[in-house]
Amino acid sequence: MENSANRLLDSVIRASCLDQNHSEDGEISTKVLVDYSMERRRKQKMLCSQLQVLRFLLEFLEKADTASWEETSPEILKKELQVLQDLVVKKGKCLDLCQTRIHDLEEEIRRLEEFVDTWIQAVLWDSTFCSLLRTLQGVCLVSVGESELILDLVVDQMPETPTMRLNMCWTSQGSLHVKTDESVPVPPQELLTDSESYLLYVILEVQCWYHSQARVLRELGALPKR
Repeated sequence: MENSANRLLDSVIRASCLDQNHSEDGEISTKVLVDYSMERRRKQKMLCSQLQVLRFLLEFLEKADTASWEETSPEILKKELQVLQDLVVKKGKCLDLCQTRIHDLEEEIRRLEEFVDTWIQAVLWDSTFCSLLRTLQGVCLVSVGESELILDLVVDQMPETPTMRLNMCWTSQGSLHVKTDESVPVPPQELLTDSESYLLYVILEVQCWYHSQARVLRELGALPKR
């Protein structure tokens, strides 16, 4: 009886161990199956993307005109290269022509700017001179030249006083020289030479001197009549 019980117990123990081994084998098989499925799915996705690229290339080749590809030869390539070189040479000539034209336009602009500056200076000078004539009394404009200005100074209160004519000239260095006619005495020399910027003061000084000497000039002018 005891032997039978031991045999039964041993069989139960063996059965339990066998079931445990089967259970462990089942777990390993499931893990391997999952890994295999994931790897297979990854490869399928990669293959699908490659097939899409291949399909795109095939469609492109079907629509593309491959006749010109077959006709390509060294002679055709040489001609195309020559055309390209001619275009490069033509482009260089056009650039040189544009540079020359730009230089000419810059010179023309510079010349026009100098002309405008000269014109502006002339307008400013005329404006200054007109303002001077409005400021001064007893000044008559005789003539205006490029580098010469002639004025007559008179004294309204003494109509018998000889008229003083001023001949104002500018040198190439910009110096101003004032000369008078021989009908009246010559003013002091320091009043007759000055720079162009002091034109107003020169005329005022000469005019003041002329007014102060008007009586003497009138008497001197009457001497030939006696």
